Amino acid sequence: MRFSIPTSFAAAAVLFASASAQADRPTEIDESRTAGVQLEYKFERGDAHNFLFDWTYSSEELEGGDDDSTSIRLTMPITHEVQSEINGTGVIATSLQSPTVVRTLNGEQQPPGGLGSALQAARLSSSIASDGSVEESTGRIASDTAHDASIVGFLSDAFTLHWIQFPSEPVSIGDSWLQTEQETEGGLTSVLSARYTLSGFHHDGGRDLAVIDTVYTYAVDGQVVAERSGRPARVVARGHGEGFLLFDYGRGQIHELGIRIGTVLTSTETSGGHTSSAFAHEGTLRAQVIAVAVPE
Repeated sequence: MRFSIPTSFAAAAVLFASASAQADRPTEIDESRTAGVQLEYKFERGDAHNFLFDWTYSSEELEGGDDDSTSIRLTMPITHEVQSEINGTGVIATSLQSPTVVRTLNGEQQPPGGLGSALQAARLSSSIASDGSVEESTGRIASDTAHDASIVGFLSDAFTLHWIQFPSEPVSIGDSWLQTEQETEGGLTSVLSARYTLSGFHHDGGRDLAVIDTVYTYAVDGQVVAERSGRPARVVARGHGEGFLLFDYGRGQIHELGIRIGTVLTSTETSGGHTSSAFAHEGTLRAQVIAVAVPE
């Protein structure tokens, strides 16, 4: 997974806080199986997986600013289509359909701006190995404003976020594995860690699903130029979250995922007097398969 780190501290805050969510985890889970199961993606040219993304994000400035609170809700169907498959690696084309965008500022609804049309025009492509590692990713979502740029920067990566990486060996109930990604860009270093645990199995409409619980931790640290004053600023952000993923291990396909993560970010200017700002961010992202088309 790749996580773009915008060079402004405000955009960095939006990035991970919005990469968060939790849907409804199944309550009926079989925890009695003793045999391990091989978790891997299975790609076949022509497969098309239609998901519904339901994403909400809220932000509140805690100190050092205008005390503004903002929120965004975005509902958008997306399609992952397998363009080709070679030795287990699938080339996945992602297309975004017409989204619904609702913005509020201090409780009052705002115009959606150009975010919806920018998303609908986007075409993304990724090469995904059978273990979920992203070998290549191309394409981008255009944006007209810095605020929208921070949002679409996350969304570009969110379409590969749910391709979690699996161990090479079979996994049994209670087994855990850790995935850590680190990136440095524009003076900021970010570290995202996700610990996955196979908690059991769930049967849903003819599908046998592995229930994988997830715990996320996130940290950002570095020096940037503050947007408001133009002075150097030290940025520190910490985030924590939980979620789950339902994986159809027979078909080698994701069925549903949900995560919720909160982040607190502080920015302290390091010249011309110490001026601090603090932001609290929280969001939800639910991705659920709504249809699967297979080649004839």
